[in-house]
Amino acid sequence: MKMSFRQSLKTGDLVLVFALGVLTLVSWGLLHQRESGSRVLIYQDGKETSDLSLNSNRTIQAKGPLGISVIQVRNGKVRMLTSPCPQQICVHMGWISKPHSSVVCVPNRVMIQIPADHDSLDAITQ
Repeated sequence: MKMSFRQSLKTGDLVLVFALGVLTLVSWGLLHQRESGSRVLIYQDGKETSDLSLNSNRTIQAKGPLGISVIQVRNGKVRMLTSPCPQQICVHMGWISKPHSSVVCVPNRVMIQIPADHDSLDAITQ
């Protein structure tokens, strides 16, 4: 008498297969979340002055040689809200949210950077 594949599975086997499926989905979700970048670094005159969570809702002031630049962190993204620089290029860049992204105010020497997590790749070469 031949048994089909389905008949040969026991309840414990089905629970194990289900648990492995759930574990796989949760692991994929955590890896995907880590790729999105989780921190914001703020530099003033080349020195790191703040390390913030990208998920915080904060407004930070960074003092440069021209005056105060205002940086806004909200809902997983960050931007240069105001800056005393003449052309306002940094302000017009708008919101950033991806790893390796940055906004730089060269005249006021203020930089916002979203670094990549330690285990993510910058590039792959052959």
